[in-house]
Amino acid sequence: MKINDLRAQWERFAQTDPMWAILTVPGTRNNAWDPQAFFETGKHQITALLQWVERESPIRHADRALDFGCGMGRLTQALAANFTQVVGVDISEHMVQLAREHNRHGAERCQYVANHEPNLRIFGDAEFDFVHSNITLQHIDPSISRGYLAEFCRVLKPGGTLCFQIPDTYLPNRNPVRRWARRLGLPVFVALHKLAKKPVMEMHGIPEAEVRSILRANGVDVVATREDGAAGPLWRSVEYIAVKR
Repeated sequence: MKINDLRAQWERFAQTDPMWAILTVPGTRNNAWDPQAFFETGKHQITALLQWVERESPIRHADRALDFGCGMGRLTQALAANFTQVVGVDISEHMVQLAREHNRHGAERCQYVANHEPNLRIFGDAEFDFVHSNITLQHIDPSISRGYLAEFCRVLKPGGTLCFQIPDTYLPNRNPVRRWARRLGLPVFVALHKLAKKPVMEMHGIPEAEVRSILRANGVDVVATREDGAAGPLWRSVEYIAVKR
């Protein structure tokens, strides 16, 4: 998948069923999410995340944070309650527009920007004390997401904290039928959806050893990991805490 294909997919999701595309909870498809409940999940998730970070490697400074793959700002809004300023970035212009409409903190404290590039050059080196991404990298082809991992390291301040989630391993043996369906049917499924101009939520992962290697090569060391189940039962999904040297 090229970056323009990825952008087109998420623009379609944003225009048709944005909350479900961001958080695919059963019973919430076809715009069935209650907005208040949707954003409340972000508060609970960020509270739990920051408690984990505090136990493993406390954040040194809570000035400026980046939320990559912000969507409608479900987690960005929650981060804004804990940092002086938060910037949410997303590939979809429409998602960013929706995030701005739901911004409860004002543009000075919580900003949203669209980025269509396979990099984060819209930001300078060492701009953020905290860089965060959740259930976003898993939808990006590794040929692109590897570059984003390196960019997370670049925009992070020395001593800053990086916290993100990405699947490690696809576990087809948990369901042999799905294993063969994925091998034989997924390319056809994707092609048919693209032909019908329907968005496809692709799933990808990067092995943990490779993730650690990318971070280490860019001056960032992993200090803690945990499996979070965010990518569903057929993937081993890993959440990372890392600190820049």
